[in-house]
Amino acid sequence: MVVYCAPRFARGTSGGMDGEFYVVTDPSDDVSNPKLGTLHDVVIQTEPLLITFKRPMTIKLE
Repeated sequence: MVVYCAPRFARGTSGGMDGEFYVVTDPSDDVSNPKLGTLHDVVIQTEPLLITFKRPMTIKLE
């Protein structure tokens, strides 16, 4: 099966199409020094990425 958009919340989007997978593993958020594995780190990247989450988590953005 070929999927041309993201399922669920992001359905209809194509921002990460043809990109690598980025797995968010850490729910912390440090704006001045985003750690690898955080949502803040992935959103500042310039290449297209498919974002997935390792587990259910609550992320409080600063």
